[in-house]
Amino acid sequence: MRTDRGRLAFLAGLALVIGCRVAALLDAPPNKVIDVTPARVVDSALAGSGATRAAALVLSTARGGTPPPWTAHRAANAPWLAIAADTATLDTLRMALDPSRLPPGVYRD
Repeated sequence: MRTDRGRLAFLAGLALVIGCRVAALLDAPPNKVIDVTPARVVDSALAGSGATRAAALVLSTARGGTPPPWTAHRAANAPWLAIAADTATLDTLRMALDPSRLPPGVYRD
């Protein structure tokens, strides 16, 4: 009888520990995590094209709220990419992709 109580106590404790760890996995993510949609921008232009292409990234928190203050930078070797915050909507990042003066190739930032 004593052994059964010991086993039950052990199993109850184990269930409590496992339950606590599972709850930690299912908790909502913190507010200050920024989500970017789309996660990736892929574009192309014909060789010799001078037409600037526009794209927008929408920023939000993991919980769907307004993102905290943020800053975006482009790589020093990416003169073809211009980025700016949209003053009308603080959760949008505007990008301009300018292929003029670029030789054919693949460019990333």
